[in-house]
Amino acid sequence: MPVQMETTTVPRFTETSPTGGEIQRPADARYRDIEVEVPAGDFDTTATRLLDLCRTAVVGDTVHLTGPEEELLRAAALLRENGFDDDEISLTCTTPGSPFSRPGARRVNCCHCRTVFTSEVVVGDQVTCPGCGRGLVVYHHFSRRTASYLAYMPEEES
Repeated sequence: MPVQMETTTVPRFTETSPTGGEIQRPADARYRDIEVEVPAGDFDTTATRLLDLCRTAVVGDTVHLTGPEEELLRAAALLRENGFDDDEISLTCTTPGSPFSRPGARRVNCCHCRTVFTSEVVVGDQVTCPGCGRGLVVYHHFSRRTASYLAYMPEEES
């Protein structure tokens, strides 16, 4: 049975945005495969570009992110925060080696004061939290929401 557009409760696509400006996609647009290269050290520009992409995204759009680990994972978290599903995001990390063996800039989340900071570490290393000053161990647990590795003070756990 075909959809009767006169009686459906699903809103129609329009050629203008709710704020009155023109939208960037035609009303009959199909899903897109979008490739985004995430440059090192310039996350603000990447974030602006991804937020613009999120404003025009429809269900079925997929985003392929490529870049260094820290920025790549932050970009993926930003997309998830703005409505993209895990199935709509694919990642290609250009940072060589493993987070368990090769030091690199990694976001670390202190479980004691909730400070998220960047440090040159591998999983299992010790690091000092700039928020509370505690000596922390970087744990293998990774949060996709905050794009950071959990860090805790081992003495607090025993």
